[in-house]
Amino acid sequence: ATRRKILDVVADRFRIATVEKSRALEAIELALKRGSGRLNVYVQKEPVAPAEQAQTATENIANLEESLWRFSTGLHCPQSDVRYADPIASLFSFNSAVGACEACRGFGRVVGVDYGLVIPNDKLTLRAGAIKPMQTPAWQECQDDLMRHAEAAGIPRDTPWYKLTPEQQHWVYKGSPHWNGKWNQHWFGVDRFFEYLESKAYKMHIRVLLSKYRSYTPCGTCGGARLKTESLLWRIGTKAQADAVLAPSKRFLPKGVSWSREQLEALPGLCLHDMMLMPLDRLRAFFDSLQSGLGVAGLGVAGAASWCEHKSAAPATPSPASSPAPVSARKAQCKTPVPETTRDWELPVQPICARTMRSPPYPQTPPPRRPAAFQKPSRKP
Repeated sequence: ATRRKILDVVADRFRIATVEKSRALEAIELALKRGSGRLNVYVQKEPVAPAEQAQTATENIANLEESLWRFSTGLHCPQSDVRYADPIASLFSFNSAVGACEACRGFGRVVGVDYGLVIPNDKLTLRAGAIKPMQTPAWQECQDDLMRHAEAAGIPRDTPWYKLTPEQQHWVYKGSPHWNGKWNQHWFGVDRFFEYLESKAYKMHIRVLLSKYRSYTPCGTCGGARLKTESLLWRIGTKAQADAVLAPSKRFLPKGVSWSREQLEALPGLCLHDMMLMPLDRLRAFFDSLQSGLGVAGLGVAGAASWCEHKSAAPATPSPASSPAPVSARKAQCKTPVPETTRDWELPVQPICARTMRSPPYPQTPPPRRPAAFQKPSRKP
């Protein structure tokens, strides 16, 4: 692909110490308007007097080093030149195609290879058959390749699997770092072995073999967060508010970012996945701190608190002399009835099915049976 060339057009030149404010604002507005929301400021150092008479002022200015300041408007990073879309409600929902992870479709897990089934006994060595799928006569050649390449790479073949270092286990799983696509020259790894089996899944016996070593594993694209990386980049709250409810070492590091652990712990606020994993009491304290910082009574946790206050408060006895409320007011009060089962912070949360990870519809009781008169007669065999 051809690299796009950018031409900088000078809007104005001035000294920041003596320029009028209106002129500087006009130049900034013009540059942002004509530059589609982008502005570059070239800062030049003040030239000193020539050291020698033969050195002209032009040469002196040309030898100065410039520093570049980049600015932009909107959700755009001027340093990395990455622009983000405006946030919408569906961006933060794994039930929507806008925010759900494209790999797991918002499920959080995918059907993949379970290493616990591939290596069921970690006390065995590579020579004794720690890799279970390669111990059948059909795949004995792969076991021979493993022994041959492990000797060349210096991987212990007579050491129990659990005593191998993480780097050595990674070599067995992922293959040789010098892999060039030729199966007889380098060790291909357990992952490429199963990728080869996936390409032959149209055969019945291959599908049966794959089913023995498959299970639900965390999604490698989202890390089990069920959301896209763009959704997890948004954070809410300050660092002090986040530290009060969740330790920095326990915060979720999104997949697909180039942050280090130290950079993540220095960021303010929490991402959506952090709040999804927090207990309700900590989540309540976090949103209370947000509301106290904004000085505005919200509708989320504050609404739940009003339920608790309404439930704990004694019912007021209506006065016979008081006039009844208008019909429109009574209808408005009945739109949000207080559940009878709601106690102190027992919010009406729907349970999550452990198999499908979805919320089952209410009610969970089976549908009523038909009357006896409408029952279909059973057919005799």
